[in-house]
Parts: sequence; C-alpha cells; structure tokens
Amino acid sequence: MRKKLIIAGVCLVGVLALGFGIYQSGASSSEPELSKEEVENLVQEQYPGTITTTDLEKNEDGAIYKVRIESKGNNYAVTLDGNTGEVTDLEILGEATTESSEQNDNNQAEENDSNKEPSTNEPGQTEEKKENGASNAMLSQDAAKEIALKEFAGTVVDLELDEDDGRKIYEIEIENGEDEATVEIDAYTGEILVLDIDIDD
Repeated sequence: MRKKLIIAGVCLVGVLALGFGIYQSGASSSEPELSKEEVENLVQEQYPGTITTTDLEKNEDGAIYKVRIESKGNNYAVTLDGNTGEVTDLEILGEATTESSEQNDNNQAEENDSNKEPSTNEPGQTEEKKENGASNAMLSQDAAKEIALKEFAGTVVDLELDEDDGRKIYEIEIENGEDEATVEIDAYTGEILVLDIDIDD
C-alpha cells in the first residue's frame, strides 16, 4: 500500500514538473529576441521619419512590435517580427496630427513671413497719403462760391468750370450793385488765381 502511495506521489510531482516546464517554455518563447531599441534602429534604417510610439504585443505565434512613424505629413504603422526584425505589415494611418507636424507648419509660416519685403512706410505715412488723396478731390461748386464770396461779397451770376494748361479752374462772376468781380479758383486746392474787381465810380 505504501509503495502505491509513493508511486502515485512521484507521478504527481512528475506531471507538475512537466506542466511547469511547458509553461516556462511557452512563456519564454513569447519574449522577443530583439529589444525595443534594436527594432527602432531597424525601422529608422528602412523608413525615414520620426518614431512616435513603439508597442510590444505577444500572442500564441510569438512577439511582434508595432511602430508608428510620422513622415511627410502622414502617419504609418510598421509591424515587425520580434525575433527576426522582419517587416510583416505596413499601414498608412492618414495625415499626421501630432505637435511636431504643427510645429513644422508654424516654422514654415515664420519662414514665409521672413521672406516678405519689409514695409518702407514710416509711421503716419498711410494717414498722410489718405489726406493727400482727399485734397486731390475736386471742390464742389458751392465750395467754390463760398471761397469767391469771401473775397468779394455779392451775388454769383455766373460760374463755369474751365481748363487751362491741364488745370481745372472755376471762373466765377459776382455782382454787387454796380460793382462786379471775376474770381478764378483752382478747382482742387481752392487757391485764388485771379481776383479782378470792377468798381463803377
């Protein structure tokens, strides 16, 4: 009876040892022979770009590495065998949305700004040009009459817009009783060019 118990105990220990050995063998077989750094070096040699993540996955067939790369505005996923380093899959994930791509866009924008020619306008020049542009507008007839009447009070009886050597001129005739005056005014600046007063004695 004791021999049977001893034999049964030995068999049980053997089964447990065998099972543990198989478990250890399976566990060790899932560990990759290549390290994370070695895999990343392999990827860098084959695919230019920036590695964003490197993940290790284990399954019944062994261990694999999944490496994500950002290159030329796109994201790629590269799958490699954890033991041999062989690329088993390459997938395009789409446009990159990482901070590095945004930084590249910002750098490009700054470079474009630096290539622009600097403005030669001094402060206030824009306002000055606007003022000059406003002064180049032709005076209205009412404004011309007002200027003329300041020089000679009376009633405007005639107003004509003439051109002399390419210069626009208002010619205004004013009467005040028996007295008359002819006033010529620059149609743009309002400058008095001619003031001819005829007073009846």
